[in-house]
Amino acid sequence: EYFPSSSTTKRKTHHAVVIVLGDSGRSPRMQFHAQSLAGLDEIHRVSLIGYSGEECNAAITSNKKIRDCRLDASTFHCIEFLRGYSSLLHAVLKGILLVLALIRLLFFVASRSYTSSHDGSIPISFIIIQNPPATPVILATYLYRALVYLYAFCTFSSLSAQTFSICIDWHNLGFTLYYDRYNPTHFLVRICYYLEFLMAQLSDSNFCVSSAMRKWLLTNYAINSTVFYDRPPKSVFQKFRADIVKNDDISGDIDGKGADSEVDSCCCVRLADRHNLLQRLDFTDAALF
Repeated sequence: EYFPSSSTTKRKTHHAVVIVLGDSGRSPRMQFHAQSLAGLDEIHRVSLIGYSGEECNAAITSNKKIRDCRLDASTFHCIEFLRGYSSLLHAVLKGILLVLALIRLLFFVASRSYTSSHDGSIPISFIIIQNPPATPVILATYLYRALVYLYAFCTFSSLSAQTFSICIDWHNLGFTLYYDRYNPTHFLVRICYYLEFLMAQLSDSNFCVSSAMRKWLLTNYAINSTVFYDRPPKSVFQKFRADIVKNDDISGDIDGKGADSEVDSCCCVRLADRHNLLQRLDFTDAALF
């Protein structure tokens, strides 16, 4: 249901790639995509690609179908000295290095050495990309696709076996991230807007986080998308609730009353504790109104 039907459905095994240009361990939505895809019988391998950092949740690390592959951000430290001279030149060079690193990584995750499969390498069937920032990833995937087609043509192998779909998960809009530093009519903001528009047209399918964003994408980019609301996996959410209940700070009585007497149906943290937290954060009527 994630992707439209294509020639890739004829394969016996499918390889899904989930990419986020951020710390994979701090991207619960993309981890949930990887976990959901791994639960499908048709999926033989899921590659989760992101920057190094926090460890992913246990549902990811313990799943034999999922491979957690990270990009090392230190690769781009060699051009950090350019930031003080020209931020534009620094951004362009970093983008080029990032595209090259992603292409190399895509070849790696599809290779025999990475999959450790008796069937050999597993070609990529489809790719999910989180936006923002997805523009360099889209460029890398299309260059990767071109190189794969060129290799298939030179080796007289089947081109249909090299076909894969590209899906964008619209978590936000990349060009709006520059509103804090530039005016919405600034040329850099306009360039980013049209780059995202082009990127949207190159995708095979799209989904987003809300109905409002779906309407915006249809109105401004003329693309249809499916709404997937953020819903944490039950295993993670239940563990979070259990950890709160076991916390000594909220397990005692207040004013002689039992803890359960001041816990509402939607949260296991007592009303008094939430009230004290809001007071410390200065979320009071006097401060807000």
